[in-house]
Amino acid sequence: MSAPNKDRILYCVIALIVSAGVFLSYFSISGSWNFNPAAFPKMLTGTADRPYVYRQLIPVISKFTAWLVPQWAIELFQKGPAGLKNTINLLSQGIYPREAIIAIILIYFCLVGFIFAERALLKQLEYPQDAQQIIPIVLTILILPLTVFHGYIYDLPQLFLFTLGLLFIVREQWHFYLPLLAIATLNKETSIFLIVIFALYFFRSLSRKTYFVLLVAQTIIYVIVHGLIVYLYRNNPGQSIYWTIELHIHQYSQYPITFLVTLLFFGAILFLVFKGWQYKPFFLRISFSVFFMFLVLFFAGGREMEFRVFIDVLPIFGTLMFPYRKATQLGM
Repeated sequence: MSAPNKDRILYCVIALIVSAGVFLSYFSISGSWNFNPAAFPKMLTGTADRPYVYRQLIPVISKFTAWLVPQWAIELFQKGPAGLKNTINLLSQGIYPREAIIAIILIYFCLVGFIFAERALLKQLEYPQDAQQIIPIVLTILILPLTVFHGYIYDLPQLFLFTLGLLFIVREQWHFYLPLLAIATLNKETSIFLIVIFALYFFRSLSRKTYFVLLVAQTIIYVIVHGLIVYLYRNNPGQSIYWTIELHIHQYSQYPITFLVTLLFFGAILFLVFKGWQYKPFFLRISFSVFFMFLVLFFAGGREMEFRVFIDVLPIFGTLMFPYRKATQLGM
């Protein structure tokens, strides 16, 4: 076996192991699995509250493929490591073990997929080989501090789909990107920010006709998919957006330490992102514009210290936190 093939196999093994550790830790530290308005059984039956019920990709796949899971597989999972067993029980709540197993498998491989999608994105942006190997692993580990106390079944799939969307955008692979946009929208409505990135990045580089045709196509896909979901679940309890600005103000005044942690969190990100800003890839610098849109979402619709709001754009700000030198500059 050649050395390059050995390196690829070794990296695959590392990716699988790191993903497994992060995956089990993610379910242990994220405290939203028993959150009744978004409980997995309710997501499966379409009775979850809005806006959680809008995130239908994992529930739909789990529901229609549950028959593939035999009884012996359920028993095998129940005899597995405590972390895995607890994860299944948290999701299924003793009602839908087959669907929970499918969901767990999907989420895990979305995490693995993120590592390889991020690696491909770094290669496309001409990062050196060592950065292509290290940054995806580091960003995968960074998922954990972003999801302490908060985590949902659609977060890691959206991270993978958003990263893949960025890769297809920068490669201009529209035949892959447009179907992926529909899938990502079925998973979570924040896929709209992929359209924003496209609109900003290609505003001057594509011909006017191509630009507007692609922009209209994306808009139609998003409106149809998300509009249909909103219509189907229009009578569910809850609301499309929970405004939480007052909650933030109250929590920060009552518990100043949360405000301090929030300031340190954003301060550290912005410091590392803007350090050597002018040398970093133009695509990522343009894409970073949506970080500030997510910042508005965080204060307007998220809870205090619910940093998982930013998990979609982890491949953008997370990558920008690292110094950048082209592989060609290093003689690679």
